[in-house]
Amino acid sequence: MNKKTNELLNETINRKLIQTAFSKKLRVHLKLTDGTWRNGIVKEITPDFFFFIDDENKRLEPFFFLQVRGVDPFVEDTKNECL
Repeated sequence: MNKKTNELLNETINRKLIQTAFSKKLRVHLKLTDGTWRNGIVKEITPDFFFFIDDENKRLEPFFFLQVRGVDPFVEDTKNECL
């Protein structure tokens, strides 16, 4: 499989995962192609991009599907919290 085919396959998979998270109102962990990540909720989807509210900065951010390297369910990390 060449690089372009792999990128298209990855975009298709990520698009389906983002659409599922949107329809089920699930929090997700986004890994972006620039090496950064976001945790939050998908608020709206268009054919080429989606709007995302990040848990940390509470801003509505647009992302193109091509900017997403991976999508995972968000899992709250409680190991490092003090009781």
